[in-house]
Amino acid sequence: MSYFKKFPRLEYTFDNGLTSKIAVDILTRVGFKSKIKNTSEMFSSYDVEEGETPDVLVDRYYGDPELYWVILIMNEIVNPYDDWPVSTRVLNKSIDGVKYPGTALILTDKDGTGDVANVSYTKDDQIYVVVGSTWDVGESGKVTDLTAGDTAAIIHNWDKTLQKLEVVGVSGSFAVGEKITTVGITGDGSYVYTVSNIGRVVTENRASAHHFADSTGDYLNPYGTPPAAGTGDQTLLGQQGSFSGGYTVGYEHTILQNYAVNSVDTYTVTNYEYEEAQNESKRSIKLLKSQFINAVVQEFEKVIKQ
Repeated sequence: MSYFKKFPRLEYTFDNGLTSKIAVDILTRVGFKSKIKNTSEMFSSYDVEEGETPDVLVDRYYGDPELYWVILIMNEIVNPYDDWPVSTRVLNKSIDGVKYPGTALILTDKDGTGDVANVSYTKDDQIYVVVGSTWDVGESGKVTDLTAGDTAAIIHNWDKTLQKLEVVGVSGSFAVGEKITTVGITGDGSYVYTVSNIGRVVTENRASAHHFADSTGDYLNPYGTPPAAGTGDQTLLGQQGSFSGGYTVGYEHTILQNYAVNSVDTYTVTNYEYEEAQNESKRSIKLLKSQFINAVVQEFEKVIKQ
């Protein structure tokens, strides 16, 4: 049975009522009651296998690939393209080609010693490696004259929280310690250049940090210290620490600085690890036991027509 064949039809009008068309009312929704879904006598747990699609699964389980909708409704899956686990091949293609393409540059301020709180980058702008410049003392992080090198790239995404600049179309190669720049124009029409220092280069963006987490999987603040032993507490940037003489936490004490400058990956969850975990979390579903399938189909057809 095709899912939408049993849906009610509605007459839609266009052109101020001059044109009409009969169409399926796709806004109709039917679902299982929570009490029923939690009844173990009717359902069994199942882990979706690699590359297994809803129609393949129900064909093997119920003998009819058109009953895919039973699984989708039962597990509250609205969009099977997003809510159903994909194969490793599809996952890799999505990660490298759509979500996290190119290279990741982890940045610090222009001197390579602090965060980039006052720096902003825009998607599709071009960046260059700076090989020579004259600093404008009046505007921190900017220069009034520079010479761009041969290395360049197009900005794909700027993650300010992680100080991560994702770039594609790389010409040449970026190196730790180099400065990068984009060209901007001030209100009076003169050119200025925002400059940052490269603290770390992650050639494959999939391997760059998505977030930071402790051993239990809880998210950590990148602008805080590593979690304290025993309590797991962090002291955040600018706060007074209760350790080593009670100093004020600076950028150099944070998890982000350890990652960006010292290449410490202790708390790093990469883009790939995050996406893989998200995909794996979708594998555990509920299957209606085969002896109840006919009754459910009949009830569905009855309810959908009301």
